[in-house]
Amino acid sequence: MNNELKEAERFSTISIELRKRMPKFTKLQLYTPMVALSYIDLLRGHLGKAEARLREALGVREEVYGPDDRESARTGLLFAAIGNVLLHAGRFDEAKSHYVRAYHQLCDTGGNSYVEVGHVCYKLAQIYAQSDDLAAALGSIERAVTIYDQYQYFTAEHSRALFVKAQILRKLGEGARAENDFAESVELRKKVLSDKAVNEEGLRIEDFDKLIQIEVR
Repeated sequence: MNNELKEAERFSTISIELRKRMPKFTKLQLYTPMVALSYIDLLRGHLGKAEARLREALGVREEVYGPDDRESARTGLLFAAIGNVLLHAGRFDEAKSHYVRAYHQLCDTGGNSYVEVGHVCYKLAQIYAQSDDLAAALGSIERAVTIYDQYQYFTAEHSRALFVKAQILRKLGEGARAENDFAESVELRKKVLSDKAVNEEGLRIEDFDKLIQIEVR
């Protein structure tokens, strides 16, 4: 993994240098490699560096378009990425604030069924559940489930969201609904694993996380 990260870092740095040489270069063109480098920092546990890179990229957009622009979904994706870093750092209130900003920006730019909205709703459900705001958690995770259900390529995310929904429903005392959602989450997980034998007993959120790309976990 370390060698892979070094290679990814090298190519991202090269990408930045090449972009700077382009005719009519603007800092907006550094969005993709800056985000890539922030993910590398996140994987290495360098949360401060990851946050700084993302805030720098966000600052560039704010200089051009103003705060909370609706020019494209990229600003919303930056809010969400910063939220992910803050969540890893245990800064839950700040993370929630950034996810809420991401939610509104992404709905406006990508539409209410945009898959990135589903990712943000999943993260908000995590935070609400952690603070025992189960009604808000259920609302957020149900939205995520509805969005993922519309995409055939996000089965792993759909499976995980249903698993979390089942956990929330159990806490709310809705056992029958919880069992239905849990059963569906297991069936979807089997599809992701190509119908390999899946032990339903003792499944944990980590068993679903490992099937999902790092920036969405």
